[in-house]
Amino acid sequence: MARPKSAAVSRTRTASSLPKKDSFTRKQESLERLLEQEDDLEYSITFPSPAPAQDYVFVYQDDIEPVVYLLGWEGCSDEELSDYSSVYEERGCITIRYTAPIHCLALNREETQPLAARLAGLLEEMCISDSPVFVHAFGNNGAGMYQYLKEELINVGAGDRLGGVVFDSGPAETGMGGLFHALYKTMSGHWVYKAASAALLMMLSAATGIMKQLGNLLCFPVRPPAASPAQFVANEASPPALFIFSTADPGVDTIAISREEAGGVVVAVKYEDTEHLDHFGEHRESYINALVNFLHDCMGQ
Repeated sequence: MARPKSAAVSRTRTASSLPKKDSFTRKQESLERLLEQEDDLEYSITFPSPAPAQDYVFVYQDDIEPVVYLLGWEGCSDEELSDYSSVYEERGCITIRYTAPIHCLALNREETQPLAARLAGLLEEMCISDSPVFVHAFGNNGAGMYQYLKEELINVGAGDRLGGVVFDSGPAETGMGGLFHALYKTMSGHWVYKAASAALLMMLSAATGIMKQLGNLLCFPVRPPAASPAQFVANEASPPALFIFSTADPGVDTIAISREEAGGVVVAVKYEDTEHLDHFGEHRESYINALVNFLHDCMGQ
């Protein structure tokens, strides 16, 4: 199998070892244009190295690298997310890493839509619009971003190239306690400040939801609340999905079963001894094998 024509390129306002000319020159020029733009969206794009670390690499039609969006959990850093993206990069995939602000999940879900549109638009801007697309979503925050990203991929004509999605430690329906815990973890400072800030955001979230419901009842032009990430994932039948979770992720197995009942192709990997979002660290080999096998099956290789 031919290896992809690629080189390592990362986008956090810098670029490294750009690849050879021809088709990839357009990607270099596109990257340079992106770096010149004033852009508040903090994302990272990485192209695989010219000589991937693994003997087996994923390619489409011999020379087109798949693109994998990695959507981080609440409070996730790019450095943490890069540990996961390296698994894909070592096997010839282009990766796009992004973590949505927590307020998009807790306060105003609609603010996620323009962020998702920006991420979907990168396919055309980076001249990778022919690549198969996969998504790796972490927790409820990542699944919430995926919910809007899928719609925007359809809008830019990439919906039919969305080959599969991986859900790590989510999504699941969470009560007020779960939301408070997620908000608290993203805060910095003294625990009293963190607790007060999380409680305030929860009250704002509840007030926003009540106002929208009242607006709908009074026939005001208020957009109804979007389905929760868990509801969205449970009810969609495509693309194929891989769920990786443990007993520390209550409710995820229910979402996986509901998705399968809705007609979706579902693969589930459940661990008995790992904490939330710690499956890769504790079971690295089996975790990577699950990812590779899933992409292999989705691409028909």
